[in-house]
Parts: sequence; structure tokens; C-alpha cells
Amino acid sequence: MVKRPKFIKPPVEVQVQKKIEVKVASDTLEQTKTNPLEAEKTGSFGIMLPLVKPQPPQENSSQVPAKHPEMDKSVISAEELAANQIPHKDLGVLPVFKNYHPGAPTCRLYIKNCAKTVILKDLEYIYNRYRMPRGDMPDQFDIRLMQEGRMKGQAFVTLDSVELAQKALKETNGYILKDKPLVVVFARSAAQKEIIMSCLIKPNYHKCLSWLNLMIQKIC
Repeated sequence: MVKRPKFIKPPVEVQVQKKIEVKVASDTLEQTKTNPLEAEKTGSFGIMLPLVKPQPPQENSSQVPAKHPEMDKSVISAEELAANQIPHKDLGVLPVFKNYHPGAPTCRLYIKNCAKTVILKDLEYIYNRYRMPRGDMPDQFDIRLMQEGRMKGQAFVTLDSVELAQKALKETNGYILKDKPLVVVFARSAAQKEIIMSCLIKPNYHKCLSWLNLMIQKIC
């Protein structure tokens, strides 16, 4: 006979339930009774305030910067201008630039030698680059393309300042637009036209001499 070992029962752990007491101040109970709305937000651990989601900053339309001409795809870039412009030293080789002189600087440009297929949008694509309004000052930018009569193939561009017109003439004179180079000069002002007409119709030597001296100073 083989004796079996006695089975020893493992000790049983007796779990004692622990009581958790939460002490609530008496003044908190009184506030709960007097103001039931605050009771929903008030507990024994303090006042629970509702979460406020942060709102993203609103963009002010008045502070949005204006687009620079270089960033606008509807305006020609400086690289495209330079790539399609005849160097100034080579302009004298072409017959259209024979005896070329830009004239006295004004805010208006006179453009000649435009191709027959040139339309207003072609010139706007080039000269909108020099359209820069000055704050509250009215914008006098304007382009007029002559498409009929003896002035066909010529255009006038009015800019907001003489400085912009000088820059535009320097960068666009000799620009090849639809296989023809643009000839850009300064348009005569109303005062210059009046002096020239007075010299032709009724010679006034004093006016003519003063105008010639002014032109010589501009050239020199």
C-alpha cells in the first residue's frame, strides 16, 4: 500500500472592505442648497470651470499686403524681360533705332513698331509691372493701343510717376514682342507740344531758344 500525502488547503485571504470617507465642508452644502446652478460645477475637490477652446486669430483684411508684381503670374518677370530684350549697345544696328533719342522724361511713354498682331493684353502683361499706386493718390495708369488709321501699331502708356516711366523705358525699349522690337520713347507733354506749335505757326524766338536750352540740359 502506498500512502498518499495529505492535501493541505492553502490559506484563504480574507479581504476586508475599506470604507472611504469624503468630508464635505458645511459651507459647501449650504452653497449647493442656495444656488442649484453652481452645484453642478462644484464638488468636494473645488470648482470645475468649463473648458474654453482657444479661437484662431482672425486675419484683418486691411492688413493683407498687396501682391508684388514679381509674385503675380499675370505680369512679366524681370528674367523674361531681360531674356527677350536686345542689348542697348546693339540697338543702333537696327533701322528702327536709327537716330533714336528717348526725349525729355515724362510720366507718359510713346511706343512704336508694334506688330500687327499685338493686342491690349500683350502690353498690359508688360507694363502692369510698373503699376504701383501710391496710397490715397488716384491711379493714372492707362494704356492706349492705336489699331486704326495712320497711328496703327503705336501705343501710349501713362504711369504714376516720371521715375516709373524712366525705369519702364530702360527695361522695355528693344523688347521683342511677337518678332518685332518695341521702340519706346518719352511722350511729349502738353507744354512741349504748345511750344513746338507756336514755333511752327508763329515763330517766337525767345520761346524756341528757352525750349532748346531745356532740351540740351536734359540731354547733357
